[in-house]
Amino acid sequence: MAVYKTFVSDTHSWLWFLSDDQRLGRNAQKIFRSAENGECLILLPTIVVAEAIYIARNRGVLAHMKDIICELGSSVNYTIRPIDHELLTRLSMDDRKMSQHDKIITITSEIDSAPIITKDSVIHEMAMTKVVW
Repeated sequence: MAVYKTFVSDTHSWLWFLSDDQRLGRNAQKIFRSAENGECLILLPTIVVAEAIYIARNRGVLAHMKDIICELGSSVNYTIRPIDHELLTRLSMDDRKMSQHDKIITITSEIDSAPIITKDSVIHEMAMTKVVW
């Protein structure tokens, strides 16, 4: 069995970890806790962070999210993965039937050869990398 040191998170997984939500899968919880202990790295695609800000604003907890975003700037456990030329090139050629958000998360995972932390059934079905929940 392969041992991964880098993972890609989708929005709900990350938010559910941050809020200690019981919907987060057991394996996903273990990975986030490992990241908190400095044992692995979690990549947060830019679209994930942007969506988290949107959700936080709509739920009235934007101040808390601003603090988290500030902490990400110096984190060694989490890295914001930007949308770059390679990702855009792959996105323009990707014909999978999934949302742009999910494609960006999935392509990020494929570029970085990192499993995706998600419950999303479409990503589970369409990703070309391992999916963890």
